[in-house]
Order: sequence, then C-alpha cells, then structure tokens
Amino acid sequence: MFRPNTFCFVSKRVGFDDWGREKHTQRKRHPCSVVRLKVISEQTSVRADSSASRGRGQEVEANSIVLLPPTLPIAMGDLVEVMGYSFEVESIQPRLNIMGRHDHNEVGLKIWVSKSEA
Repeated sequence: MFRPNTFCFVSKRVGFDDWGREKHTQRKRHPCSVVRLKVISEQTSVRADSSASRGRGQEVEANSIVLLPPTLPIAMGDLVEVMGYSFEVESIQPRLNIMGRHDHNEVGLKIWVSKSEA
C-alpha cells in the first residue's frame, strides 16, 4: 500500500528550444516516497592523462528510486526534484497491490545535468 512520506517536485519535458536544450514545464509539488536516494562523487581517471601524472576527475553518480502515485502522469525525461537534488526519470515500473490494482509507480532516477551546462 502506497503511503507517501515526503513531497517532490515534478516538471514535465515539453520539447526542445531553438538551440536543442530541453524545455520543461513549471515544477509542481506531488506526494512521493523515497526508497533510495544515493548521490556520490567518485574519482575517475582522466583518460588523456592516465599514463603521466595520474590525473583524477570527479564524477557525480546517482542511483535513486522514488514511488509516485498512479494518478500522476510521468514519462521518461521528466525532472524530479527530491530533497534538493535534481534527477531525470530513467525508468518507470507500475506496481500492483495484492488485489491486482495499480497501487503506485516505481520510478528510477539518475542525476540530471542541464544540457546547456554540460
């Protein structure tokens, strides 16, 4: 049984602007449940410099899961903000209750990086 324990903000992707950057709607507040919120910064080797000085770069990774109500239309590419972090929807899996009715959606998230900042 789905019981939200916090709120998150969802903004739908509506397309792209003239420069190919994603456009999103204004964010709206929705109830959600956080299952896993894991954001880490790992050191990675810099490929062009891996043989000489052993240069390192920082890469942010996020592997998070939230539960959203079945009445909320969510799609791949939408933005979800949870506890100050911005994520992009990577997967959506409908989950049923024991009676076979749609109870909630399990949404897999990855860290969102604005295409204009990348």
